[in-house]
Amino acid sequence: MFYTENRTEIPVRQNSKQKKGKTISDFSLLQWLVYMQFFKRKPKDKAYLALDIGSEFVKAVVFNVKEGKVNVLGYGKHRQDSTSMHEGLIKDLTQVTENCELAITQAALQAGIRPAEAVVGIAGEQVRGFTTLIQFERAKPDQKISEKEMTNIIEKIQETSYINSLDQMKEEIGNEDLEIKLVNAALTHIMIDGERVEDPLGFRGKKIQVGVFNAYTSLVYLSHLQKIASKLEVEILAIAAEPYTLAEGIMPEDDLDYESLVIDIGGSTTDVVVIRHQDVVSTKMFALGGQIVTKEISEAFQIPYDEAEDLKNKYCEKKIDDEKQLKKLEEAITESLTLWEVALKITLKEFADLEYLPSNILLAGGGSLLPEIKEILKKVVSDEEFHFAKEFVIKNLTPQSFGYLSDQTGKLESTQEVVPLSLTMMILDLLEEGQNLDQAMKKGIQVFEK
Repeated sequence: MFYTENRTEIPVRQNSKQKKGKTISDFSLLQWLVYMQFFKRKPKDKAYLALDIGSEFVKAVVFNVKEGKVNVLGYGKHRQDSTSMHEGLIKDLTQVTENCELAITQAALQAGIRPAEAVVGIAGEQVRGFTTLIQFERAKPDQKISEKEMTNIIEKIQETSYINSLDQMKEEIGNEDLEIKLVNAALTHIMIDGERVEDPLGFRGKKIQVGVFNAYTSLVYLSHLQKIASKLEVEILAIAAEPYTLAEGIMPEDDLDYESLVIDIGGSTTDVVVIRHQDVVSTKMFALGGQIVTKEISEAFQIPYDEAEDLKNKYCEKKIDDEKQLKKLEEAITESLTLWEVALKITLKEFADLEYLPSNILLAGGGSLLPEIKEILKKVVSDEEFHFAKEFVIKNLTPQSFGYLSDQTGKLESTQEVVPLSLTMMILDLLEEGQNLDQAMKKGIQVFEK
């Protein structure tokens, strides 16, 4: 279960006169008329928006929820300009807002509905995820565990997590004045006297071990998202840490021993997530992604960046027939991925406190489509320096990897689409009725935040 501080911490000012996000020049007159007709309709079922603002693309998903299942009604994406983003950080707010508008409009035209409420994903440099494990010894083990007791436990965990996370992020980012805010919090597991339980309320026991995953981002980035939402006239219901939603979305509910290593290779960053016993242990990132390959191709062939990107995509789709060109491409790609391989190894070493790394390796993002990526991973898994389980599997995630999701468009098949699709589960969580344990989690966070 996710809990976010969306409504209090991300206030969105609604202004019916503010239409700066829509640029008629980006559409033909016919498209604009169709656009207006679609959104005059009153939707039968409430729709929501999932928005993934990446370095390479803005991606938008329009969907609704029926009987606990997400139905994707529309999907859109628009390429970011090279100057719009840098390592996941918004540099040109106006341009990024316009790109968001174009992606949303594309998805909304397909769906026939333009949602007013959204979940927004953050990843890369802008988010850090940490799991905090704390064990408590109860003074009165014969008494039943109450909601108040769990609230106090969670409050203490959140305080410890915040202090540790702030120190670590200041060191990693190199900014002593950094201010951060909690955007996601989720109970990963609870154990009573060594036994795992789903809901501890009403149980008796001496030792309680609680794990909470927390994701933080900077106040500056939250401010940028607020401004974008205001211009788009969209209310942010939740802000999601994409590495976590991706991991959470693929975990089978009935397999408590589920483990995997998830690697999401975006445009300028790569996120790495370790899942152990159906818990997200930690998320790490490094500031290298598919753009380093595109830049190397651009230099090797002396062509513009956009042409190099198209050439890279053709290579991934095995559509290069010229053997001389193919060889030159392979050399450029291999050269550029040498640095990525080094960065991956350094990142995996940061999980040194784990007994071993999962050998079920799942890939996402456009960069993962490069065949060289799987070859690199095979070498890394075989390296004795890293402790992987003996048998390993390396495969790409697809939209079909999410059991709770139904694609009504019939067009979503690529691993490039899994991250924005994973954001939709946030709405599933928000629509669930809160149980007693959920209330304890919320209260623990609220008390700490005060």
